[in-house]
Amino acid sequence: MAEPTLASIEKAIQTGFAAVAEDIADLRTELSDFRNEFNDFRNETNQNFRDLRAEVADLRRDVEELRDRIGNVEGYAKEIDLLMSRISVLEQKVGISK
Repeated sequence: MAEPTLASIEKAIQTGFAAVAEDIADLRTELSDFRNEFNDFRNETNQNFRDLRAEVADLRRDVEELRDRIGNVEGYAKEIDLLMSRISVLEQKVGISK
C-alpha cells in the first residue's frame, strides 16, 4: 500500500469538513423547523388554555348564580314552613282540624 500524500490527506480533510458543514446546515434547518412547529404548538396551547380558563370562569359564574338562586329558594322554603306552622297553630285555635 502506498503512503498517502499530503494532497490526498488534504483532500480527505476537505471532504470530511464539507460533509460536517453540510450536516450542520441540515441540523440548523431541522432545528429551525422544530422551533417553528414548537412555537405554533405553544401558541395554540396558550390559546386553548385561555379558552378553557374563560369557559371555567363562565361555569363558575353560572354555578355561583345557581347557588344564589337555590339559596333564595331555600330561604323561601323556610319562610313557607314557618307560615305553615303558624297557620297550623291558628287552625288549632279556631278548631279546624287537618
